[in-house]
Amino acid sequence: MGKGDGTFSRASSFSVFKLQGYAVSDFNGDGIPDLVATELVDNRLSAVIFLGAGDGTFPQSTKPTATPFVVSPAVADFNVDGVPDLVATDPTSNTVGVLLTAKTVAGTLDGISLLTPGTHVITATYSGTSALASSVGLPLTITVSAPSSDSRSSVPTHP
Repeated sequence: MGKGDGTFSRASSFSVFKLQGYAVSDFNGDGIPDLVATELVDNRLSAVIFLGAGDGTFPQSTKPTATPFVVSPAVADFNVDGVPDLVATDPTSNTVGVLLTAKTVAGTLDGISLLTPGTHVITATYSGTSALASSVGLPLTITVSAPSSDSRSSVPTHP
């Protein structure tokens, strides 16, 4: 953690942390540089992406991804999906591995009318291509309420 005077301190004394390497890229597509750090924490090797806030800080991070590939990380779009990926080496076997960053695509939902009151679950599926594997998205639960009845009558009054 930066102290603001050009020096750094640990955020916590509970873990043994050893930075293996880092690289900078825009991993979430928001136009702000993010930081990926490969690390050794409590004898576990992992990669963590710290999302940039645009003001020089990285307030959010992803969950650590366990991987033996932590030395000399480099970033490029290896599977040509428009999202930066990470390549690094395994210090014990002298092999190279690529960690592909998952691409999140926002979309619209057209052609579905939910008129029946109750809970409806929608799950998106992607059949895949020759370059990208098929996948199933997380279920989206939508609750449709019954139409509310207005307590006022619309019966016309007679003079």
